[in-house]
Amino acid sequence: MINYSMEVVVSTDTDDVELPEDNMGVVNPIPIDIEDEERLKVSPSRKSRLSAADLISVSSSLPDSYLPQYPDVSIAPSITSSIKPQISKSVEDLLVNADLEDCRNRLSRHGYDSMRSLRLASKDDLVEIGLPRGYAGLLVYAVAQEDKGHGPGKGLAQIETIKLEDQYLPSQVLTSSEAISAMSEKGDYKVVPGGGVDDAIGGGGGKDLAVKPLDSKTAPDREGWGKKLDFLLVCIGYAVGLGNIWRFPYLCYTHGGGVFLIPYFIMLFLAGMPLMFLELAFGQYGGEGPITIWKACPLFAGIGWAMVMISGMVAIYYNIIMAWTALFFVRSFTSEVPWKTCNNTWNTDACQENSSVAMEMGLNITKRPAQEFYYNYVLDVDGHNLDDMGSMKWELVMCLLFSWIVIFCCICKSVKSSGKVVYFTATFPYIILTILLIRGVTLPGASIGIDYYLSPRWEKLKETAVWGAAATQIFYSLGPAWGGVLTFSSYNKFNNNCLIDAICIPIINCLSSFYAGFVVFSTLGFMSYKTGISIDNVAVKGPGLVFETYPEAISQMPAAPFWSILFFFMFFLVGLDTQFGMVETVVSGLTDYYPNHLRKHGTLTALVVCVVFFLLGLPMASQGGIYMFELINWYSCWISLMLVGVFECVAVAYFYGVRRFTNDIRRMIADYTWMTPVVTPLLYWYSSCWLVITPSIIVFISVFGMVNYVPVYFGDYVYPKWSEMLGWLMAVVPLFTIPLVMIIKLFFASEGETYAQRFMFLLRPTPQWENKERQFQGKKNPKSGFGKDVELDSIKQMYA
Repeated sequence: MINYSMEVVVSTDTDDVELPEDNMGVVNPIPIDIEDEERLKVSPSRKSRLSAADLISVSSSLPDSYLPQYPDVSIAPSITSSIKPQISKSVEDLLVNADLEDCRNRLSRHGYDSMRSLRLASKDDLVEIGLPRGYAGLLVYAVAQEDKGHGPGKGLAQIETIKLEDQYLPSQVLTSSEAISAMSEKGDYKVVPGGGVDDAIGGGGGKDLAVKPLDSKTAPDREGWGKKLDFLLVCIGYAVGLGNIWRFPYLCYTHGGGVFLIPYFIMLFLAGMPLMFLELAFGQYGGEGPITIWKACPLFAGIGWAMVMISGMVAIYYNIIMAWTALFFVRSFTSEVPWKTCNNTWNTDACQENSSVAMEMGLNITKRPAQEFYYNYVLDVDGHNLDDMGSMKWELVMCLLFSWIVIFCCICKSVKSSGKVVYFTATFPYIILTILLIRGVTLPGASIGIDYYLSPRWEKLKETAVWGAAATQIFYSLGPAWGGVLTFSSYNKFNNNCLIDAICIPIINCLSSFYAGFVVFSTLGFMSYKTGISIDNVAVKGPGLVFETYPEAISQMPAAPFWSILFFFMFFLVGLDTQFGMVETVVSGLTDYYPNHLRKHGTLTALVVCVVFFLLGLPMASQGGIYMFELINWYSCWISLMLVGVFECVAVAYFYGVRRFTNDIRRMIADYTWMTPVVTPLLYWYSSCWLVITPSIIVFISVFGMVNYVPVYFGDYVYPKWSEMLGWLMAVVPLFTIPLVMIIKLFFASEGETYAQRFMFLLRPTPQWENKERQFQGKKNPKSGFGKDVELDSIKQMYA
């Protein structure tokens, strides 16, 4: 039976002393009694004995003022025979002899074939093995001793130096695992304990290693948001996308006017906000991207891959819309917008400048100038289709390239760069929208459009289609299950108030959609007034509203080029913010999955992703590209996105555990004591949504979409059967990753003899995630009552 009791070993001599190799840097070792049981809670005894390595871990959780009676004490962590008089023989046995076989077994269960695999262990490796603070360093020491063939006290094998910081602590305080990792082969080092004191770590007489650059084999730390406002603006910009301008106003008008707001906001509170909160809290607690965050429940890791695939597919075709916008923007720099007249090279005999005549005669006979500019110049369709894609539209290719260059420049430094760009890209569109609104409401006939936009038609509430449209719009607009929200929140500080974020961001998004509707319909009212045609015949849905109807209305205004420049610049910025989220989801997912190889080359990774996406988007810049665009737009993020949302709710609420998840949330928001009265009822409400309400609504949306499914179409073009099959393939491939990853993990699981045992093992959080939880368990404001004050485990408890 091994006795796990250990002692604190300190040095009262802070001068650098040259020591023999087997002494490991201990000068005048003396024991210290830790008497503050309430603050340390290490063992039931009044006086606890810890190793120096464990004291470092303990000191990480203590106030800055702890150990004031030893202001100049240097702790010399040593777990070798050099401190035999102060440490029980059983500890030496634990390190070198008795428990090495058990160490091997523990490593084997977590995917390490031999002890040697940890010879150059990084901090992430230690966490992945599932060894808590304190014990992790001990095991690495034992492994290093075995690899080198040394006995106790003969020096450590070379361990990679890691960055000595912990983003979850108030200041840089060295943990035991970090201390052991930082030890060089010569081995002598010292640590100045206590918060607010710089770490002094050295080898060979106190030489400073704390500022040593990261070794090439060590993954750099993850970035974080510079300010809270960076995160909020990025999330708002991501949520407020192109659909808020071209889709919501049309849905509101066609589904009952102002009445549509009732199902819209009901679906917001039942589905949108709960799912948004789930991703915000989950990403913030885990601090990882959509792929690696599923350490919380490894069996569902395929959800992260599905998110990355969906975001990638959408980013490819989304940027072609920005290319169209850029082309409209460039062509607006003229004395007269080119889509005002019919005397251009792209116009046909069917072009009719008098809009009222064109509309009365029917668009099959005559066409408006803006319509011909869009189809004949921007798209240059000219009779092409999927069977004959035609040649490249080089002006469009250049605009597509420009869009990808802008996106790369904005995300090349991850959140460092995008967090600053959004101060302009997320706020300036609101300024332009306000200018356009002021201009719109001052136009004759504006009240006609606004009346159509808001006039309530109460009978519409009885129609299932209205509720389905409201739920679908909420789902597409907020962006849950895409991975962007989860990615952005993963860069937050641990104690960020994600509960407030989950309320503010969705409400701002929905109000932005409502606000944009006034801009659009005041202008459409003006167009209706000018042409004498009803709003029913003026308003169209989808891209046609932005690239046909709205340009036509602008062309009727005085100073049309100025208003056109403003509108399309605003539209480009809105799309840019959404692209940040989708591309960052892909880049962060990959860099988190391969941190040692890609994270230190984050800029290069972002460049490669942008170049690949640009090349994949080139077919949509051809003469028949609009047909490819509609095909991808129709299928890529429909049923797959919905079911990913269902799997996400089920995985977190049922398998990770809703109670465990809400406890995680309580720890994160523990500092916000003013929220105490509302936290519990809100978490009960959100828990109910995650368990039942939100998944049920998403299933309803999916069934609604399947029942009302219509094969893809564009104008009068009938898509061939092979293209429809290709569309369904794009829709289901992301979903296939979920069961595929499950099968792979079951086959290669490191624990469990039967598949049933492996299945249960994969439903549990990985040791790395559990170690993260141990780090966070002490994060509690004692006045808040939100979290639990968890005792620091003793060596025996950690090893059990």
